[in-house]
Amino acid sequence: MSWILLAALVASPFDDGNGAKPSLDQDSFPLPTGAIARLGSLRFWHAEGGCSLFFWASIQQLVCAERDHIVVWDAETGRRIRTLEGHKGRIRRLVGSPDGKLLASTGDDRMIRIREGAEGRQLHKIIINENVDNICFSPDSRLLAIVRDDGVVELRKTLDGAIQHSFRGD
Repeated sequence: MSWILLAALVASPFDDGNGAKPSLDQDSFPLPTGAIARLGSLRFWHAEGGCSLFFWASIQQLVCAERDHIVVWDAETGRRIRTLEGHKGRIRRLVGSPDGKLLASTGDDRMIRIREGAEGRQLHKIIINENVDNICFSPDSRLLAIVRDDGVVELRKTLDGAIQHSFRGD
């Protein structure tokens, strides 16, 4: 009996099929054709069970690595702004530059991808012959620190990926 009530709340018999604008839910997200309501919300919704998440304060966005792609949300509305593809395999680390202009990610494919922050366009990729434990931008966003699994730390220029300095950590 309760499933009949749920179906009545969600489906509408008044779909005219003429391509009219879809109805919107309480958060102004479009509803599927024929639906008149949504139970719950799509704000910050993602399909994966968990993600590496950071808040990019300088441009008011939430950025999440979900397996092999990156999702960017508007922090105020919860709307998905874009999905960025590119890595083969799982994304291991994801970081935004302090100035909000760059995004760096590394994955199981042993590559670091540097992207332009606002639109997500890939600027270049750095091929690393080891797995990467961590990445971090310098405060001025001009260098990227790369900590490899083998204990080597590299400082690379974000502009072109050239090695500025390399040393072995403990």
